[in-house]
Amino acid sequence: MNTATATPLIQGLAWSGEYLIATDPDVVDKRIRRKALSASTGKSMKGCLAKYAAEKLLPREKDPFSVSELGTSTHAIIEDMYNMPADDRTLDAFHALKDSHADIKWSADEFAKVSDTINLTDWEKTKLEWKGEIVRLGARVFEIEDPRQQTTYKTEMSFEGVTIAGGVPAMGFIDRVDVIVVREKDRFKIVDLKTGKMKSAFDLRRYGDDHGDQIRIYSDAVREVTGESAAVGEIHYTQFGTAREIPLSELMMDHTRKDFRAAWDIHNIVTDSGKFPTKTGPLCGWCPLVNACPAAKAAGKSVSDKVKDVPPSAVQLGIPTVRTDAVHFGSKLPVTNPVVEPIAASAAIAAIKSAPSTEFIPLSDTAPADPFAGADTAQTASNSTAHVPDDKADNNGTGTNIMSIAESLFSEGKPWEATINGKLNGASYAAIAVTSIPQMAGELLIEAGRPLNNATIDRLTDLLAEIIITVQKDVRGGEFNWDDGINTRIRGALRTTIETLPLPWDATDEAGWVAWQSTATKRTTIFIKKGLRLFNLGTTIETSSFSSLLPTAVASIASPKPGVQKVA
Repeated sequence: MNTATATPLIQGLAWSGEYLIATDPDVVDKRIRRKALSASTGKSMKGCLAKYAAEKLLPREKDPFSVSELGTSTHAIIEDMYNMPADDRTLDAFHALKDSHADIKWSADEFAKVSDTINLTDWEKTKLEWKGEIVRLGARVFEIEDPRQQTTYKTEMSFEGVTIAGGVPAMGFIDRVDVIVVREKDRFKIVDLKTGKMKSAFDLRRYGDDHGDQIRIYSDAVREVTGESAAVGEIHYTQFGTAREIPLSELMMDHTRKDFRAAWDIHNIVTDSGKFPTKTGPLCGWCPLVNACPAAKAAGKSVSDKVKDVPPSAVQLGIPTVRTDAVHFGSKLPVTNPVVEPIAASAAIAAIKSAPSTEFIPLSDTAPADPFAGADTAQTASNSTAHVPDDKADNNGTGTNIMSIAESLFSEGKPWEATINGKLNGASYAAIAVTSIPQMAGELLIEAGRPLNNATIDRLTDLLAEIIITVQKDVRGGEFNWDDGINTRIRGALRTTIETLPLPWDATDEAGWVAWQSTATKRTTIFIKKGLRLFNLGTTIETSSFSSLLPTAVASIASPKPGVQKVA
């Protein structure tokens, strides 16, 4: 950011204790308050609200090589390609669009505007560098899917004015909405493009799934606009040539709606008051306010050495400090919830003008790897369809047949009833246990970059189950039931074991896995028994030397004589 200016970058806001308050009566309504909530703004409501407010006032300079600008350009080129007739969506077309966009950005007229700061040779050099970045960020979309096989309904689908999540006015643009066939019916598929990296399963559990929430918000928005919700949602990480399907179950949808509603409430509270609290965390070093924020200073935060562009100084930001009882000005506008009449889904689908090729032509000699290749249930390919007629395969691609109600594998009952009429009770503690283990196996396989198919899921599931059963029998005198309370504790201990003892993915023979299983079983048992030890101690904990926690070189140093300390 070019900060060489005597004019403060931020005007109308001031620090008041650990709050950023509005000192200009009009700044909230003109610059900060949103008339509708987007997925990105909803995410911001979970973070530092002072940062959210300030970023609305900071000047934006268009650097074609910034992360956001490169992402926007990559999106535009890929979306332009999907707006072409299906047969024309080739790698050559991608490069032609890239060149066309570059010619516009680096036109003679644009050069004339900056010719006093850069010569023509360097100007052309930056153009080539930009095209290289676009290829790096976008060309691997062809590893995710064959664009010629997709039936594109709309790109950059706008949904401003709809209300979702119990009355929240929402707005945004969906990168792409396709039409697929699911169980012989035309359904929508939402595709969102990301040039960044996909979160690991560990990060998703720890920090939440904002990408998944975005797709679920889009699904509700599509339903409001067309009358039909999406059947499938996917994130395409184009820089890495990989994709992730987003769960759209009612349970997950309700969780996202609740968060979206809460975000809108937070937005209204802070904009109504004109008082935006600070929140420190690991990302403070990347915040444009870090050099001026009193909360960051108190927490010892400073600019991260990984930041590409140095954020403005406190002087350049020009945010004054006022008393903690200073007057602050909130919004004067009422909250509005506009409503849009949806069009019929059948009419929307019938209006599709682009269609897939009648024949599939591989992009290269080697087709992109199918993550479920080798599954026991064969998957039959069909142009732009999730499944061909009479195909009962699950739309998540696991190879598990979809069962009708008459063929249901599960029963439903009270949680302490493991089975009803000989079938697993889907609401039982036992069902929670046995369904969580294949999920854990899947997460571990994906994190390790291993194929996800029936054979790999089953073998890793069995390995984890063997450890759990062995440990549970050890601590329960030979008894075992999936619905025992201790089973939950053991599964938690096993996760800790895996965090501290990574699976032997680099093993060259089975002996490595056998050795890991033995060590993991012992370690998981130790974690459980150490919990029992702590319980047996009651509130009396013996204090002893910390030598066991010191480096080996100093562990032998004499320690104070142990005493007894009462724990409140």
